[in-house]
Amino acid sequence: MSKYNIPTARYETYASAETCIAGLKNFDYPVVIKEDGLAGGKGVTIAQNEAVAQETIKEMFAGGQTAVVLEECLVGPEYSMFVVVSEDQFTILPMAQDHKRVGDGDKGPNTGGMGSYSPLPQLKKEDRQRMIHEIVKPTMNGLVQGDYHYCGVLYIGLMMTEGGPKVIEYNVRLGDPETQVVLPRVKNDFAELIDAAVNHEKLPEIEENDQSVLGVVVCSKGYPTHPAPNVKIGKLPEGTNTYIDYANVKGDLDNLTGDGGRLFMVISEADNLVQAQDNVYSYLSKLDLPDCFYRHDIGNRALRD
Repeated sequence: MSKYNIPTARYETYASAETCIAGLKNFDYPVVIKEDGLAGGKGVTIAQNEAVAQETIKEMFAGGQTAVVLEECLVGPEYSMFVVVSEDQFTILPMAQDHKRVGDGDKGPNTGGMGSYSPLPQLKKEDRQRMIHEIVKPTMNGLVQGDYHYCGVLYIGLMMTEGGPKVIEYNVRLGDPETQVVLPRVKNDFAELIDAAVNHEKLPEIEENDQSVLGVVVCSKGYPTHPAPNVKIGKLPEGTNTYIDYANVKGDLDNLTGDGGRLFMVISEADNLVQAQDNVYSYLSKLDLPDCFYRHDIGNRALRD
């Protein structure tokens, strides 16, 4: 990333608990501590002080980690950008905002995602253009000059800081729960878009509709650290302005059981985010699921800002 001047947080990687703890002196608090590898979106801790940082580092290495990353803690709103790439071409899907923390008000540990929405009325057009100019284009230059011949989706997790946009993470996939609110806003035929990418044909510019889409994830109690297994869900009622995207459930639709973690997502498409949010939470308020929980503030950032 430094080779192509792609802005990101300052970081250092350590191969032992001892060297990692010693490396804490190189960072201010809060400091971000990450497992080096895939962790289902949950391998990140933001330590507010040295005691928490040391305990987290010891636990990560004791749990089998062979490397741990210390990272500068960036401040600002996070956004998800999905870029369809076909070698040296790219086109950008509608952006979304995920809610990673488990609790209302962004409290508690990170999760795989507790809900999302699109579009992003609080994101200035010029800031989106900066993201493309300062991050997407240099990233594409790196892929092309590195001779990767990449074809697929590039998911860029971004933070808009006072100093401009910075990369939080890259993934080579669509996001969950962002995809559920992004794809309904794409006017293009998505299958034709993917077919064009695979066959290295000219990629179309993405057309976005005017709909607002918001979704809230329902989880089993204890998620993300100790999610309860075999949670009784039963049959979920039909929603008039909502629909459900099922995740970690089993059984038939008349007698569902949650298998731990994120169970399903309630989604609404509406003329604006206020209505979409009202539709989802009105539906959720009618459910009787004592062994489940969800966040009550998905979308508030857009409505507040």
